[in-house]
Amino acid sequence: MTVDKVNHINKVIKSNKPSNQKPKARKASRDSVNISTDARVQAEFKKYIKMVKDTPNIRQEKIDIAKKNLESYFSDGEFKPEVLKSISEKIASSIKL
Repeated sequence: MTVDKVNHINKVIKSNKPSNQKPKARKASRDSVNISTDARVQAEFKKYIKMVKDTPNIRQEKIDIAKKNLESYFSDGEFKPEVLKSISEKIASSIKL
């Protein structure tokens, strides 16, 4: 520190010399977020709405066609002989008999 006696009597001026003191270490703090139960419910609700919107529509006519095709393979609750023959041939060819 220096004392300037010209113009300002006894005025104390700090020098620009760096001090040997280390800056105080700051205590690390953690950030946190609290999400309310209502916000969680809303987020889950939006997730399910998106799932429903992204799900393709089920068309009953396609289901009816699939049922009709499946019924054509059965006779009196059992597979028709030609269907059994076709299935057995495909199994035999897959295991190379």
